[in-house]
Amino acid sequence: MLHRSAILASILLTTAAAACGGSVVVSPGEGGGVGTTSTTGTGGATTSTSTGTTTVTGTTTGTGGGPACFETHDTFSLELGTWDGHYFACGGESGTFETDAKIADIQGGFIVLDGCPPNAKCMPLMSKLTVAAPGLLLDLGQGTYVHVRVEVQMFQGGCTQKIQITNLPTWGGAPNPVMSAPTLWLLAADGDASAFADSPLIVEPMPLGCYPDAPVGCSPHDDYTLRFRPATGPSAAAVDVAMGATEYWWFSSGEFAQQVGIRNLRSFSLGWCDGPTDQAYWVTHMYGLD
Repeated sequence: MLHRSAILASILLTTAAAACGGSVVVSPGEGGGVGTTSTTGTGGATTSTSTGTTTVTGTTTGTGGGPACFETHDTFSLELGTWDGHYFACGGESGTFETDAKIADIQGGFIVLDGCPPNAKCMPLMSKLTVAAPGLLLDLGQGTYVHVRVEVQMFQGGCTQKIQITNLPTWGGAPNPVMSAPTLWLLAADGDASAFADSPLIVEPMPLGCYPDAPVGCSPHDDYTLRFRPATGPSAAAVDVAMGATEYWWFSSGEFAQQVGIRNLRSFSLGWCDGPTDQAYWVTHMYGLD
């Protein structure tokens, strides 16, 4: 568990980035409409701002703290060396890996996974996972039973990476020694804003119409906010997170009911036919801030 001081320090570090774009909490309205919104953030003009590792260029639109037209260039990356000799990463192997495991060790973004079930007589099946992104803090205790899914796909001009770590209430007949509640520990992606098919959250890029006069390639040149919505259906309240911003949000989706931190690392498209998809984010579990 993160100490309260560490959580508050994280908030202070991300306040500057959050102020650039703000966030919008969206409630379902009548007849499938958007309904009411509440916004946070600042308006005004910004020509070039540096906040931590995020470089922001462009100008904001409006004066009421609404979504801004600008581009950040932060990234999420993962590397996974599995117990059976595979190495999944951009620059490594493409493919998918899925396992139940125990957190044998965790140091920041470096995690050792033991895939030997508690009811099996086997040697430790150690896989080594590294995840990295600006502002990413994993609130995950050693000894926790988890389900891990990793997907890496390389293609001409880019690479997509995606990971989901969820809690296992029981594993091999043994109760989770750390936490029994269903919990989304980490959901993150780079190069593809979509989540996994069984993720408790759906991620939707929402175009801002920032460059209406730009030449159209294979897709429009535009900036986006990322809308995070419970996978239980479109009637559930969602949160919009502006590019470069961090938002703290409580959601309920099926068996999951928890508070999370969300960072929109980048979400724009240059419209190039053979270019990468410049979308990346992370979502992590967070205990209450009170």
